[in-house]
Amino acid sequence: AVNISTFLYTRHGPLPVIALLGLLPLLTLPAIFALGEIAHLPIKSTRDQCLEIWNTVCSRATFQPMGFVFLYNLLQVGNAAWKEFSRTVLQFTSCQLNLMFIVALVLLYVGILAYKMFFLQSSWRNVYIATTL
Repeated sequence: AVNISTFLYTRHGPLPVIALLGLLPLLTLPAIFALGEIAHLPIKSTRDQCLEIWNTVCSRATFQPMGFVFLYNLLQVGNAAWKEFSRTVLQFTSCQLNLMFIVALVLLYVGILAYKMFFLQSSWRNVYIATTL
């Protein structure tokens, strides 16, 4: 959203950004009719609900991929000096820097999908070797 709003603001001013921020949430309204609720279900206690969430988090099918995603994102440290160098010396515009950021996010998503499809059943050693190459 930051990248699109930056592009729209630099090209067309604040009006399209404000219009998008006001109109895009309205697109979710038709999804309300697809929501369903099962009536008269017994409500579990807060303790039982927390225990169910904890058991889900502790399962390997949840913990391993989320741990990988967390560590992968945690170790991506931004480099302010490189961004400043790109802006002043290499003369990149804000729009170009944002486009590179979008490409990085798309590649991050592709990496998460690749992990889900190919590496979920692999050992951590194979995952580390494949992601470092």
